Amino acid sequence: MNTPDPGTFSQGSPKPSTEEHEGELLRLAAVELYAMRRRRDKYIARDLLGEPGWDMMLAIYAHRLDMTTSTELCHSSISPPSTGLRWVQALTNRGLIEHVHAPENPDQRLKFFALTQEGRATIERALRAMLRD
Repeated sequence: MNTPDPGTFSQGSPKPSTEEHEGELLRLAAVELYAMRRRRDKYIARDLLGEPGWDMMLAIYAHRLDMTTSTELCHSSISPPSTGLRWVQALTNRGLIEHVHAPENPDQRLKFFALTQEGRATIERALRAMLRD
């Protein structure tokens, strides 16, 4: 029986770069962390443990959102609209998210937000630190 050369399996598709691999691992960690937080909410009252800003940043990063509405950000943080909007403003003031214009948006009342470069770097540093040790 002929055994194929182990090197032939990887010849058809390029291997991802270390940077791409790390980026995908960080994104998957964010997905799981966000899901764990939502599962925890079933057992422990949200008002005892809430971190709306962290939940918003995790949701944007985990789901690779180029932009999302302030309403969706509030929903992702499982917080009342008034609390969510205060956190959207706080994250914007700190330069972690920014208001972006959506040219295809017919309803100008909708506000869209995205992670800034600093916001993306910040969440990636936090995730790396959480995954160590």
